[in-house]
Amino acid sequence: MTYDPVLGFKGRGGVETIWTREVDTPHIVRLNMHGFHDRPRTKARVDDRIRIGFVGDSFVEAYQVPVDSSFCSLAGSQLGDQFETINLGLHGYGLGSHYLFTRDRLSEWDLEVVVLTLFLGNDLHDNHARFASAGVPRFSCDALGVLHHEPPPPRNWLILFRDEVLARSTVARLVWRRVLPSLPAFMQMARSVGFVSTPSVHVASRKVREDLLCVAGHHLTEIRALLSKAGLPIVVLVLPDPYLLNHELRLHEGRPDLLEDRREIRLGLDRLLDAFPTVVRAEKVYKQAVRNGQDVYINKSGHLTLSGHRTTADLIVPALIAAVSKSTGDVPSEGP
Repeated sequence: MTYDPVLGFKGRGGVETIWTREVDTPHIVRLNMHGFHDRPRTKARVDDRIRIGFVGDSFVEAYQVPVDSSFCSLAGSQLGDQFETINLGLHGYGLGSHYLFTRDRLSEWDLEVVVLTLFLGNDLHDNHARFASAGVPRFSCDALGVLHHEPPPPRNWLILFRDEVLARSTVARLVWRRVLPSLPAFMQMARSVGFVSTPSVHVASRKVREDLLCVAGHHLTEIRALLSKAGLPIVVLVLPDPYLLNHELRLHEGRPDLLEDRREIRLGLDRLLDAFPTVVRAEKVYKQAVRNGQDVYINKSGHLTLSGHRTTADLIVPALIAAVSKSTGDVPSEGP
């Protein structure tokens, strides 16, 4: 990762690293020149293919699987040669980052359709002032429902140390990934100075939940308005919270306070998404897949498995065909 004055951080273009988390066998993750886990892409159009951009967090980024096995890439393979699916996902990004990326960066990419992927586990928390790391843009609503935006801090010596020492040292990264996450006090300190991008998610009070949804409402409204102004259809893909999903499948007994918190967030987000013409919810399909013996999430609560990515690609492709048809007036044929 490297510093970004708007988003707090972004992928470091052209680098590779050995990935060991949530995998049976370590593998090399390579980022393209734009800092995304994808094949080489150009921002400008170079041919007549229909270009679809997938915006989201680590579930879109998909370090856990080969680059051609993410649901973004698999959807492109299903759609065929007349399509190009572009992975714009980055771990640590939440709905606030997706809004800022849409506002300030998405227009650099020549696209026909945008897929906004929302993960119910923490996407509303990632950029909320109560939960977020100090290194990312943070948002809150005041008593009147007015949105307040706190940009990421300017680059300082701590950020330089993070980006130029920790990020470039194999030994430092190994210690960081395998030892330090087991020390809660250190993780909280690292989050407070911007070394950790992920939020500290805990049970929210009703007032804080209302604020989470107030912020989310502002962001979703702005994203929809920005894309409408640009003439870009949007497909919203909603990935369920595995904690809630596993409880509802009776795979574990969830804590009542956590369950209430996450159900209220899911319900509130559902209401906000009613304003979008195309929303694809993966929950029902994932539940059926698990009932059929399929592992959708790694270790039941992590990122998507290879099978989970295939299931998600199968789910999203029909919505993409419909969005392209509505946008262009043509009905594209699905690939092999």
